[in-house]
Amino acid sequence: MTPKDMTEMPDSRPPQSSHHGVAARGLGQTFGILPSMALLTLVVDTMLFGAEAGSLGLSLPISCAAGGVLGVITFLAQRKWYGDDTESALIKGLILAFLTAIPTLSQPCSMCPRASWASCITCAANKGDTNA
Repeated sequence: MTPKDMTEMPDSRPPQSSHHGVAARGLGQTFGILPSMALLTLVVDTMLFGAEAGSLGLSLPISCAAGGVLGVITFLAQRKWYGDDTESALIKGLILAFLTAIPTLSQPCSMCPRASWASCITCAANKGDTNA
């Protein structure tokens, strides 16, 4: 290699972009997930872990299996409709499957029980207060 070749290293850094451009594109476009897959993930997660809370954890194996099926569906959809290569589609499918398999309720689903519990505690505390 000549000294000139050594000084002309290719720039492998990503191009500089504005933070406003990333925010304007949205989260789905930033990570390259089909909107239909994001919606399907939200619907499946809400259905599975609404049932998970009602069964007190007995349906966890079914929920994990459904998360795996969602991962496969995401992988195939990302390959076919979004044009991802195999590795990118696999990573996105695994991430959505993992996030779906985490046993947590969605925030809106858990607000009513939390509000009811807080109301009961407040009423019980007010009944014990005779100075009012």
